[in-house]
Amino acid sequence: MKNRNGSRLRFASPARAAEREVPRDAVASRPHRGGLGGRRDFIAPARAAEVVSSNIVGYEKITITPGLNMIGNQFLSVGGTAFQNINQMFKESDDFVAGASDSEADSILTWNGSSYNNIYYYDDFDYSWYNTDDLSASTTDIVTMGQGVWFKHQGNTSVTTTLAGEVPTNNVFEVTITPGLNFIANPYPMAICPNGEYFSVEGIVAGASDSEADSILTWNGSSYNNIYYYDDWDNNWYNTDDLSNAVSDTILKPAMGFWYKHQGTGATLTFKKPY
Repeated sequence: MKNRNGSRLRFASPARAAEREVPRDAVASRPHRGGLGGRRDFIAPARAAEVVSSNIVGYEKITITPGLNMIGNQFLSVGGTAFQNINQMFKESDDFVAGASDSEADSILTWNGSSYNNIYYYDDFDYSWYNTDDLSASTTDIVTMGQGVWFKHQGNTSVTTTLAGEVPTNNVFEVTITPGLNFIANPYPMAICPNGEYFSVEGIVAGASDSEADSILTWNGSSYNNIYYYDDWDNNWYNTDDLSNAVSDTILKPAMGFWYKHQGTGATLTFKKPY
């Protein structure tokens, strides 16, 4: 396989893409591969309020490492729409690995609430992102602001890409949380602490362990870091391996996706603008 300049590309692992590598402890279902089952469109996080922008264009440079990366969309499209097309969010780049299948090429996995939709960087004439079950035209799939995705990079070295779009001006941003796993992202360009004033959940479930309580899972490049809403006297977020101190770090970074696992029947997560 070659990139668009004709040089040969080498891959870190011959393993079968995200189907084997997406960790199983937090996600029970296998990535959706199309085939006879057909394409499944993802369910975007619901919004409780209209997102407003004032045509302030921003950007965020991110590093994509070999293997799996959790990435989040914090921008509106130019024009103020609260989503971006995959080909708009991840623009054509010689740093991305193109290939004839998702086992060779860089791929993006979006979550529909129960399984994945897989999109990969197809090495056809236009070098665009395509759904695995439809190579007739580049994907029209979107990533809403505040939504997380997996980016699986097949290269041996890290690459840098730039996410860009309009910056929202809302003072709050609300996400409807459904039972089970929700793949979301911090919608603002500043890191946020879940125990701080800029993050709150109405309908949150507290518990004595992460198997009972709502939890947040962030990705460190090889495994999850897990915090949960501990039902001690102050009801705060704690690391599963440290109940002596509530989480104080701003772990919810810009342009970073994370899992919110909800143990109840539904909740509303509210981000407040931290600037």
